Amino acid sequence: MNKYIIPPAERDMLPDDIHGLTVLDFGAKANPRGTYREEYLNLYNVREYHCVDIQAIHGSHVVDLRSETAAKRIQELTGHKTFDLLCNVGTSEHVSIQRTFYQAVHKLAHPGSYIFHWTPMAEKMLWHGAHGSLWHCQPEFFEWLANRNGYEIVKRAFPRNEVSAVLYKVKEKKDFQWHPAWTDTFWKNPNYVDFDNINAHKQKAIL
Repeated sequence: MNKYIIPPAERDMLPDDIHGLTVLDFGAKANPRGTYREEYLNLYNVREYHCVDIQAIHGSHVVDLRSETAAKRIQELTGHKTFDLLCNVGTSEHVSIQRTFYQAVHKLAHPGSYIFHWTPMAEKMLWHGAHGSLWHCQPEFFEWLANRNGYEIVKRAFPRNEVSAVLYKVKEKKDFQWHPAWTDTFWKNPNYVDFDNINAHKQKAIL
């Protein structure tokens, strides 16, 4: 295994010491150097690593993050009620219902958990729409989310002025709060390709 698989800009946003933590990745993350699973287990010696995705790849648990019951399904599949580190690196923008995604993350955290979000900013990364990237957040979104849900911002960065990155620590566990107006602030990528509907059309053609 190469020493590092996770790109340095992402790696720098992780907590300083993750040895012995339970980790949940939203998205089965990998690149030509290998899977994120390898780095977490072999280099950082985390206690357990799980990832969830809409399809079964790289050892992921199959979960539809658009569902209101996504958190419960993850708990059933992993045997964990909560996790010490939850990572959303380039996954949330592909989920058509933003509230259910962030709700699932919140439900799977406990006081002291770290939550890492890394997602395109509004009006940036238009090219990513061809890969199914739909909703890009406003720069203020992660501050709003922290203020309503008892999170402390530990690290914050805007790499290349295209991505909003934040590392939270959960100070207290509250019922999940989502302001209805937030949904309307997300920017819809005009180059978005709806792969679900494309695949559905293909399936109908086959039938």
